[in-house]
Amino acid sequence: MSVHQIRKHAVLPPIICRSDKEFLESVQRYIITETERLGCSEEGPA
Repeated sequence: MSVHQIRKHAVLPPIICRSDKEFLESVQRYIITETERLGCSEEGPA
């Protein structure tokens, strides 16, 4: 699952504060990295 695939499904309103946006992007990168590292499917746990 790539960042682009996740961003397609984003439903959050625009984030104006730069620090908030950077924080949420870092959390999103962490989730993607850990999902790939653990070999999880896109559907999540069974």
